[in-house]
Amino acid sequence: MDYRKLNSHIILLGMVIVVGLFAAIVVRMAMLERGADAGTANLIFVLILGASAVLYLIIVSTLSNSVIPWIMRRLPAPKNRTAQEQADAFSEEDDDDEPEPDYSFAYPYIGDNEQGEFNEAGDDDSGKEEVPPEFAPRPVPTPAPAPKRPDWVEVREREFREKFEPFREYLRFAMEPHVSAEELTRLEEYVELFARETPLPKDIVSIRPTRLKNPDLYHFGWNMQNYFGVGKREEVVPWLQRVFTPLRDLEFSTIKGKLHDPQTRRHTIPNIDNIPKFMAEKRS
Repeated sequence: MDYRKLNSHIILLGMVIVVGLFAAIVVRMAMLERGADAGTANLIFVLILGASAVLYLIIVSTLSNSVIPWIMRRLPAPKNRTAQEQADAFSEEDDDDEPEPDYSFAYPYIGDNEQGEFNEAGDDDSGKEEVPPEFAPRPVPTPAPAPKRPDWVEVREREFREKFEPFREYLRFAMEPHVSAEELTRLEEYVELFARETPLPKDIVSIRPTRLKNPDLYHFGWNMQNYFGVGKREEVVPWLQRVFTPLRDLEFSTIKGKLHDPQTRRHTIPNIDNIPKFMAEKRS
């Protein structure tokens, strides 16, 4: 039973009854006030109620046979029902009181040869039901892994090594003939601390180069500060005084004024503005 249609009919009937009853009462009272007898007034009351019932039947018949079919013809064609709507319709059909057919009859005997023919024809004895493609579960797509964010510590360290290696090559070229292997290793550590803007340890062992004059050490310090760009030029002076033994007792102003020499090419270690270019020329 369509309860939605039943409810609409009840609502319409209730509205007609209320309106008809109200109209009948108003007309009856008006006739009594004008001097009509009670019997005539009651008769008019009953006639109005009957007319209301007839009006209800006319309205229902007109809506069912004329108005509603006309509206349905003007509506667009319904779209194909979705799988969920089909399932809902199927469940509504199951609510009917018709008995279900009996499928419990016995299957006829099938011999071994016939059974083989069925299997070759594609019959499946596994008992599994084939699921229609539209109802088959769809695989859930695996989300793509999130891109790995760069490790900024590793990035900065890689950039530092790329910057440090050209000067390390120059350091070995300029200082290896004048210091021992152990001193050369310590000098590389001290230069790396300067490039990282890290103070030297308090207990460092100073280095005493051979066959190098003080201006050569000044120029080495200038080249290092100019290449790494750490602080101001004079900030390399305390580093030179602590790293190289011959400069330990010299005045700060003396070293500062001689970091760069206009006639630098006459020295063993000259001032070099472009370390990578200088080393490329030496390799060629």
